[in-house]
Amino acid sequence: MNLDCPRIAVENPVGKIGTAIRKPDQIIQPWQFGHGVTKATCLWLKGLPPLVPTFVVPPEDRKPLIHKMPPSPDRWKKRSRMFEGVAAAMAAQWGGKAT
Repeated sequence: MNLDCPRIAVENPVGKIGTAIRKPDQIIQPWQFGHGVTKATCLWLKGLPPLVPTFVVPPEDRKPLIHKMPPSPDRWKKRSRMFEGVAAAMAAQWGGKAT
């Protein structure tokens, strides 16, 4: 976050980074971007505005993703998944700021 760079976005699940760096600028959920699951994700932003939700899934259609995921050999991989709707929102909302 202290790099000599005008725009930085750091993404990480709720956890230790929030106490190691500072409180996140925003906490987003996949259900705010068209995915019917819950998975709180923190964003630390520098030179970028908070993401604006693009397609909010109704509460009755949301399911917990991480806390209800059964153990498996590839659980780590499933837990670290980036949701396409979130990535699309980042590209659409922040992409033009790259210049």
